[in-house]
Amino acid sequence: MPPRKSTKRKLESSPALISKEDASAIISQLLKSHQKYYDKFTKEVARNDKLVPLDKWRNEFPETLKERYNTDPKSLLLTKPELIRLMDWKLTKGKFRPTLFKLLNQNSEESIETATKDGFAQFLELKDSEEVTKDEYLTITKKSIQTLSTLRGIGPATASLMLSLLSSITNLAPPFFSDESAEWTFVKIRGTEVEKLKYSIGEYMEYVEWWFDLIGPKFKECGALLEQGAWCERLKDLGMSGDDDDDIARDIKKQKTE
Repeated sequence: MPPRKSTKRKLESSPALISKEDASAIISQLLKSHQKYYDKFTKEVARNDKLVPLDKWRNEFPETLKERYNTDPKSLLLTKPELIRLMDWKLTKGKFRPTLFKLLNQNSEESIETATKDGFAQFLELKDSEEVTKDEYLTITKKSIQTLSTLRGIGPATASLMLSLLSSITNLAPPFFSDESAEWTFVKIRGTEVEKLKYSIGEYMEYVEWWFDLIGPKFKECGALLEQGAWCERLKDLGMSGDDDDDIARDIKKQKTE
């Protein structure tokens, strides 16, 4: 089949939930938090020495996928070793859930490559669109999340992490649904105290809609940095300071293994 022609339109959103002034202030806050705390907090919450190199790999991996895509769009997929390494990063940085590794390993190499190839291709239907309504964006994101979630051990949170890796290919790569950034975001959305996450696709879509309204067409420019900034803000709310001798960091390490 000949390649689909892209539709050059301008990004738009249905009535924004966040004013331009509030969005600007939030973006500034999160970028500053990322710059000041991200590296410190990453080292502090690590249960072992492997998080820092894993974090470096995760932050550089979108460029690897971009090279793969530019060579042949049909080759854009994750291999089983890559997905296992990505899960290792997720569980080392966040709450450790050993059963996810067992479930993930039950997937064949072929099933992982097929699901990631299809899920990425579905999302990249938006790649060259300069205009997409919020409803269109949420629909294609949900469809891609559902495709990736057909793999054992992959739920909306890990599927969102996989889609976030497309940030070097498309401006619209959605944010990762990390525990801490989600908790911080839902406090902003709902104006309530932190609530226990359900990790459902409906909850993720509420999360990604807020980020769409916040960032608009700037996902590629700073989406990952802002999600990481929200992660820092949540750790600050929990009392972390980034000091070398941080009792809160030790408590968080303990909680992640329980």
